[in-house]
Amino acid sequence: MAGAIDLGRAIRELGFNTCLAPSYSRVIPNSGGAEETFVKDVVCASACSVAIVGGVNRLIENDARLGIHQFYSARGNVGDGATQVTVVVLAKYFESMGVSRELLNSASLVSPDKIYWLSATDLRDFQIDNMILSASRWRLDALQDGTVVATIAQIKPGQQSRVALTIVKKADGAQLAIAYAPNKRDPKSLNDALRALQDNELDLFIDGVHIAAYPRTKWMVKDESLVTFVSLPAKAPLALSSGKSLKVSMSVANAFREYDPSLDFKLDGIGRFLSAVLK
Repeated sequence: MAGAIDLGRAIRELGFNTCLAPSYSRVIPNSGGAEETFVKDVVCASACSVAIVGGVNRLIENDARLGIHQFYSARGNVGDGATQVTVVVLAKYFESMGVSRELLNSASLVSPDKIYWLSATDLRDFQIDNMILSASRWRLDALQDGTVVATIAQIKPGQQSRVALTIVKKADGAQLAIAYAPNKRDPKSLNDALRALQDNELDLFIDGVHIAAYPRTKWMVKDESLVTFVSLPAKAPLALSSGKSLKVSMSVANAFREYDPSLDFKLDGIGRFLSAVLK
């Protein structure tokens, strides 16, 4: 298990992605594109399930088998003290890789001589397969001055960046704040992201209908994120309340595609929150 943790950390430090498929194929040389399956009945279980989460982007294909169970010692009882330390080490490792602590909790319920094969729901809920768009929901929050706002945040698959939206009432109507946090939040990445987004066009769509355009957005660095503020048109609250999805579309040069915050957000339940925010 210690080796699996070291391998997972090395994978992350090198910026590699990981994937798991039921089988693997390759093109046969000089065959005109014909393929052969060179590994069948692939499984990733036990220590492998610890190492694979080191990937920056993790893709688990349909019917792939990823299994977990309790950790154990070949010499017998691990001991209470060692068990507590091991649980903490694993929990911190999973947290640092963006995986839910529930993975460790579920593994702890399976005896070492058995394997629990994770379902598609498990892979999503435990955030092991992070190429699935997270199903985030709108919620009410409050600013430091007590102002009520509606907010939502999602992780963008592939980039593993974070995009958050906040709707707040202003004297001249509703305002939308967009916060973008790249996967790496070091000064260089934030500076590159600022170069990618500054003065570029931003468009908003509700159910595919264009509702607003902002030709030259201004972004600022705040709390390891980039933030911009735009005024919503008067028709936006009604469209948001009756719509199904809101798309934030940003014009970003190809050289900076890794910093593109464009993303779709579900609008389920936002209507009742907007009534509280904009009253």
